Amino acid sequence: MSTPMPDFAMPEEDAPRRAVPLRPRGPRLRRGVGVAVVVAVVSALAIVGVPALVDQQRGRDAVATVERLADAVADGDVDAVLAAMPTIDERGDVAAMDVVVPASGLRVEGVSLVRVDGDEAIVRVAHAVGPDRGSAEVRLEDRDGWRVVEGLLALTDVDDVVARVLGGDVQPGPTWLLPGRYDLGTVGLGAVDLVPAAFAIVPPPLGATLPAPTFDAVPSVQTASAALDRIEAVLAACALAPADGCPPVGATPSDVPPFMGWSIDLAARSGTLDVEVTSSVAAQAAGSAELVTTPMRFAVTLADDLGAVAFEQTPASGQLP
Repeated sequence: MSTPMPDFAMPEEDAPRRAVPLRPRGPRLRRGVGVAVVVAVVSALAIVGVPALVDQQRGRDAVATVERLADAVADGDVDAVLAAMPTIDERGDVAAMDVVVPASGLRVEGVSLVRVDGDEAIVRVAHAVGPDRGSAEVRLEDRDGWRVVEGLLALTDVDDVVARVLGGDVQPGPTWLLPGRYDLGTVGLGAVDLVPAAFAIVPPPLGATLPAPTFDAVPSVQTASAALDRIEAVLAACALAPADGCPPVGATPSDVPPFMGWSIDLAARSGTLDVEVTSSVAAQAAGSAELVTTPMRFAVTLADDLGAVAFEQTPASGQLP
């Protein structure tokens, strides 16, 4: 007997499922980040301000201008130095002024901005000249671009003598001396020789003009020879007619050469010559002699071109009879 099949109902088919694609997150996320960056930049501009950003760039441009000048000064590149300077200013035609290059130039150790104030900027240069370190400020003006107005270079007025010592084509008048150490040799100027000691030029403060370098003047060989001739002429006159300032009566020349002490003022084209003449006089002991010195003084006059010299014995040491 067969068992009856149980009754059951077939399950109704589920409604077909609708595929719901996932919402793409990447593009939305990227759009969100992009919007945030734009907002951040706009906010930064709002805080810092476009003018401030422009001033920062102008400050960098000012520093770059001074860096070029400082490098040109350190390298002794005269053309580049003049290119960084204004063509005309209150000192006249800058490009026409002489520029003197030292034997050993300035070393640049750093350039930094001090401030930008409208059309003016101040930049500081840290430097070394030989073993000495320091810093100097450079002032610039915006003349359709930054131009150096003053600083770092040393402006001085040189006379004809200093110009001849500096050599080259240097002419008397306003002259740029590049910072550094100068080692100049002895310069013959006819009646005198100039013996320049090594000296250093450091960048001066803003607005300062350096005094011109000075040099020791010594008589040239021809001047010393002319002085000896003049002394011998005085002694010959003393032998004929003794007078105040002459060696003692009966004194004879000794083998000791006259001592000559010079003092020369180049600017005044004059000076003095102090002389000590050593003579021999007979002593009381038979066959012996004593050495005595007689002082003399001469006024020295140099020709304007330093090519000649004249001597005149002064009354303080006696006059020729």
